[in-house]
Amino acid sequence: MSGAGDAGPPESPAPAGAREQAEWLQLLQLTADTGSDLGQLLVLELRLALASLGRMLLLALAFLPLLLLAWLGLTLLPAVLLYQHSGSPALGVLLFLAIQLMALGGIAMAWLRYRKGLGLPRTRRQWRAFTGEGTGEGGGEPEVAEP
Repeated sequence: MSGAGDAGPPESPAPAGAREQAEWLQLLQLTADTGSDLGQLLVLELRLALASLGRMLLLALAFLPLLLLAWLGLTLLPAVLLYQHSGSPALGVLLFLAIQLMALGGIAMAWLRYRKGLGLPRTRRQWRAFTGEGTGEGGGEPEVAEP
């Protein structure tokens, strides 16, 4: 006779392998959801970045003329002061042109210095040291690159 505490045969717990497989599937689903969410975030953030880039481009286009006007104003100021002090418009114009030419000279010097780097001089020098071009021997020790 069965007592009140007997509810029938005890239920067997799910096999450990099935439980582990369910946990792995749940982890895989969470990983896929996270990847999907990150992908959506990336797409939305790229849209925002492109919109910001467009706005920044417009600001840069507005910035260049203002920068040019500021440069002209700042370089014209000493020329006008010299003209007022000396009374000679030629001296004022010469000072203005001298300032512009000095700025152009500085830009040209920077251009030439940066242009030298476009030919990859350190890489060429290392390649020549490695292959022995110009020295008559190959496979020598490479030179230490300059800092």
